[in-house]
Amino acid sequence: MTTCITGYRSSVGPNQVEHPEPARAGVPSKAADSQSSVDELLRRTQRGETAAFGRLYDYLAPLVYGVCVHVTQDRTVAEEITSEVFLHLWRFAPRLAFDHGSVGGVERWARLDAHRRSVDRIRSANTPRPYGFIAPALPGRRGPGR
Repeated sequence: MTTCITGYRSSVGPNQVEHPEPARAGVPSKAADSQSSVDELLRRTQRGETAAFGRLYDYLAPLVYGVCVHVTQDRTVAEEITSEVFLHLWRFAPRLAFDHGSVGGVERWARLDAHRRSVDRIRSANTPRPYGFIAPALPGRRGPGR
């Protein structure tokens, strides 16, 4: 059984999708954290407190990772996108405006950001790349730039 960077335990091979089970060590349950404590963690994160960001990560990572796995169906890609979501939250937290006191303000933002990034990743992987593609030269013809 392995534990990935998002704190999930898994007994399946790489890139196989399963319904994740959050690791319990140090991860507060959603019932244990009230909305006011999540808002307080967010305020402290916006002030640059790394410990508060760590607790916010522990609280939101199962949600974000779950959305990413659901959309991408690839655990490795889901881990990358989860990291991107939290990197974005850390870098731009002071500038992000959340409605403190509203139910699920930061959770809603994290879920939407994870979903948007997951869909973008799938679309970019499925989009043909016309730019930068150079067709091979046909026999008897000169290739581009020759």
